[in-house]
Amino acid sequence: MTQRFQKHPFLALFDGPDTNVSTGKRSDSLLPLQALYLMNDPFVREQAEGFARRIMAHTADNDGRVAWAHQEAWCRPATAGEIANDIQYLQRYAEELRRSGTPADRVELEAWSSLARVKLTANEFVFVD
Repeated sequence: MTQRFQKHPFLALFDGPDTNVSTGKRSDSLLPLQALYLMNDPFVREQAEGFARRIMAHTADNDGRVAWAHQEAWCRPATAGEIANDIQYLQRYAEELRRSGTPADRVELEAWSSLARVKLTANEFVFVD
């Protein structure tokens, strides 16, 4: 069911059609609010945590984990620079989590969940060229 007097907030954020008018062609747009929504949405967070658990179960080696996550999310091998950047990101994120008082048993999962969210919300994952 579509309520014509009120736009759906999710569809409005992602250029949903105006239900009061016939629209033959809609324009595309990329807005910062779309990225913020995806980075903070509970569903995306839940999926990212599930992906992080799969990454962590794949191997104990962080380089191998990053390479596998990259291949799974973006269907291409990671470059050495991308692996190095992701490892550095994980280290800094884990350090910030420890500093903020996150329980020690949650630090690794939270850091990997954050990286998984990055992979799942990146343009390379969302758009097919």
